[in-house]
Amino acid sequence: MRQQPELIITVLTAPGDPEPLGIEAVRARAEVRFAYDEASLKATLPGTDVLLVTDFRTEALAAA
Repeated sequence: MRQQPELIITVLTAPGDPEPLGIEAVRARAEVRFAYDEASLKATLPGTDVLLVTDFRTEALAAA
């Protein structure tokens, strides 16, 4: 049986903010990466299937 590639989800959040509710259940089915600024977003974005943004004040997404 061929194993499917793991889904990669990147969460763009503010430093110090709590993890999104329910993220533990997501971790059971996907690789979850966290980004907090432009540099960490650029590092985690390659290969990302889903981008979850919880920090709507950030300019990191436009800069990345």
